[in-house]
Amino acid sequence: MDDIKDAYRALTAGTVSMTQVITSDGLLLKEFPKEPDVPMRAAVLDDAKQAVCSDRNAEYGEPIDNFGRWAGACNSLGYRGPGGRDLKPHDLAVIMGLGKLSRSVQSPGKADTWVDLAGYAAVGYELVTLEG
Repeated sequence: MDDIKDAYRALTAGTVSMTQVITSDGLLLKEFPKEPDVPMRAAVLDDAKQAVCSDRNAEYGEPIDNFGRWAGACNSLGYRGPGGRDLKPHDLAVIMGLGKLSRSVQSPGKADTWVDLAGYAAVGYELVTLEG
C-alpha cells in the first residue's frame, strides 16, 4: 500500500515524468499523461468525461434509452427498486456504481474503477433529470 501512496505523491508532486506508474506488486495505477499542475482528480474526471461523452451513444444509444431498456428488462424479470417500485434508468447507474465500489475494495489502486464510478455518477444524475 505504501507503494501506491508513494507513486501517487511522486506523480502529483511532479517528481516523475513517466506516463505509467507500476507498483512493486505489479499493480498498474493508470496511464495518465504527466501534465504539470494537473491534480490526479482532474485526470480521473477528464477520463470519465471522455468515456461518457464520446462515441458510446452511437454504439448503445442515448443513456436514457439504453438504461431505460435495461431497467425494463430487469422489471420484466421481477427485480424491483426501493419500496417495491419498478426500477428506473437511474437505478441501474446506481447499481453499476455499487459494483465499482465493490471492486475498489479488492483493487483500490485501479484507476479505471474510479473513472467508471465518476462516469456512472454523471450518467445517473442526467438520468434522474430526464426521467420525469
